[in-house]
Amino acid sequence: MAIREEYVRNVTATPQQVRVAPRRGTYAWILQRVSAYGLVIFLTVHMWVNHFTPVLSGNELTAGIVAARFSAFPVIYAINDIGLLTCALFHGFNGVRNVVYDLSTNRAIRLAATAILVILGIVLLIDGSFTLLALMRMPVE
Repeated sequence: MAIREEYVRNVTATPQQVRVAPRRGTYAWILQRVSAYGLVIFLTVHMWVNHFTPVLSGNELTAGIVAARFSAFPVIYAINDIGLLTCALFHGFNGVRNVVYDLSTNRAIRLAATAILVILGIVLLIDGSFTLLALMRMPVE
């Protein structure tokens, strides 16, 4: 019991100075919320168009059907799928960045983690976008 009382007295009863940086992290916080809304919207459209519509119509989903849809509505598919990829990457990597910020107060570790996540996110976004655009150019069977 003495250990618990010592812990409570040292942690909660001792006034500590709180550093506040009002503009630091604000954009990341706002973009985390925006990307969450984007995920809901883009994922809903993706699931409805790609997965539920074939089930409701009784057709099997094949590569030929997907390619035909891509060729029929290329801009809509590109905007929706690249938007979904962008929101998913940002939301996930910003979440990992927030965990790193929670676990470490070392500025160098925080900057390194942020830089690595930004570079990795950009590389994956470019790769995923080019892959999607290449799939959209596949011939319809």
